[in-house]
Amino acid sequence: MKKLKEKNYFVTILLVLYCLFYILPLYKVLFTTNDDANFYLFYIQHPNLFEESFKYITHVGTRPLFPFIMQIPYLVDNFFYIKSVQIAFFVFSILSVAFLLFKIFKQKSISYLYIVLFFIFMQFTFQHNILFAYPVYFHFAITLLALSMVFLIDFFIKKEIYYYFSSILFFVIPLFMYEMHIIYVVLYFIIIISFVKRVRKIIFYFSPFLLFSFILIVLDFYLKTHYPRGYAGTKIDISSLKLVVQSLIFHTSSAFPLFNILYLKHIIKHYNEYHFPHLQLPYLHFVDYIKAFIGGYLSFYFLKKIDFTKISSHLIYMTLIISFIYIFLPNLPISLTKKYQIWAQHLNFHYVTTHYSIIAMNIFILSFILLYIKQSSSYVQYNNHIKVSVVVIVFISLMNSYANRGIYKYLYLSSGKWKLMNTFIKSKIYKNIHQPIDISSFYIHEYSIMRLNKNYWNRYFYYKTGQKQDFKNGCKNCPRLLIFQNPKNLNEVLIFETFDKIFFLSYKPIYKLKFKIIRNGTIVSKLIDLKQILLGVYEAVYVKPKKMKGLNDVILVDKYY
Repeated sequence: MKKLKEKNYFVTILLVLYCLFYILPLYKVLFTTNDDANFYLFYIQHPNLFEESFKYITHVGTRPLFPFIMQIPYLVDNFFYIKSVQIAFFVFSILSVAFLLFKIFKQKSISYLYIVLFFIFMQFTFQHNILFAYPVYFHFAITLLALSMVFLIDFFIKKEIYYYFSSILFFVIPLFMYEMHIIYVVLYFIIIISFVKRVRKIIFYFSPFLLFSFILIVLDFYLKTHYPRGYAGTKIDISSLKLVVQSLIFHTSSAFPLFNILYLKHIIKHYNEYHFPHLQLPYLHFVDYIKAFIGGYLSFYFLKKIDFTKISSHLIYMTLIISFIYIFLPNLPISLTKKYQIWAQHLNFHYVTTHYSIIAMNIFILSFILLYIKQSSSYVQYNNHIKVSVVVIVFISLMNSYANRGIYKYLYLSSGKWKLMNTFIKSKIYKNIHQPIDISSFYIHEYSIMRLNKNYWNRYFYYKTGQKQDFKNGCKNCPRLLIFQNPKNLNEVLIFETFDKIFFLSYKPIYKLKFKIIRNGTIVSKLIDLKQILLGVYEAVYVKPKKMKGLNDVILVDKYY
């Protein structure tokens, strides 16, 4: 008994450490979409939230809770606080779904296995992935929906009425956060008929969920007729069935395991840290192997702990079918709109609804593994099925780690924009500048995750300093920044120019930076040793022209082409 407890403690600690492997790197990625940057700048300046709430109801749709919940991570203007709140809600959503699975299958090992599989199958993207974009808002909704179903199950088991009312409340809140959540009302009907056999009682228990869903539809219709929406994402267009199906497939496809490996080769090729255009397992990072080993061990351990004799095949089949349907269903509403049909045509595979598909996909894969092992006809076959499942899990873990590492490196650069600005504002060089500042470039890589928009930086600069500064998206006489460097060793560089000086900021440590300045046909260059300083502001000094070659050359050109 003592050894068993010690082993359980060991596995628990290992599971926590395994999750931290995936969670802690999220702290280094701040804003990955223009919307999040805009929300941050909006909320830190303390607007009239009631006025903003009405604006969202009339302009965007039936989302009156949006401005109130969106402000939660921005109550304190601190990047660590912002990320901590976002990650906390992300963790809550994972745990709530795992808890729901425990209520369904009545085995903790299945819930733990879901958590392991979630991180193994988790894929980073540079689009509207709620791991990074709107994380609090949608993870909060997922948490409430999962807990609502848990409360409904508890009501039928424990016969205590407050569970029923809690279930209704936790269903209604997400309903008025995002219209798409109405699709989950069907799951409440399935839960009710699983416990209740009399038709009248089924209607009685289900009627509140149906009523609030109907109210949402009526409210949505009323707002559409009385307040024509300016948001294209709520305007239905079913003139082309082909575009609807294409949009549905595209927005769902990134929920499938190994999607990044198959479809994002251009990103992975340029931003992975290896010197090979394609994956070669012997050259993977040792951390990838550690994660795969731990993930495989935990999967094997929890699969062996599951008592398959207590799980009915009917329950597994039902879970398999329902989860498969809900892989596609969350993306159906947006696929009916013109905006997201156009997105699909431009190969935008991922949207916030895709994360709901990912949850369903993980449950589908989990159910498939359970069914595959349960069908074993002998103990030897049972062990072989577990081993095959673990091998596949380890393989997917290695593939996803490889892809995520390259994409994460790409996402990581976005945070540098804000850190660079903060560093520049605090620097002595900025305090000595009295002229207007022209900004030449705020991103240097091809697939931009947050494009240059001077309005963001004008607002942020004014918020931080109290001074108005007109940053330039580009002007005739502003320098253009061209970077020639090895994409395996990316670096974010920011250029500021006044009338008589040029400054640049380095995001990552640069030990030796070569750059050329071409002004009026004259080439000037300088080799600078930055001595491993992580962030700093440095003045560029004009020197005699010198021919320089190399992957880390930085060239300033005095005109845009």
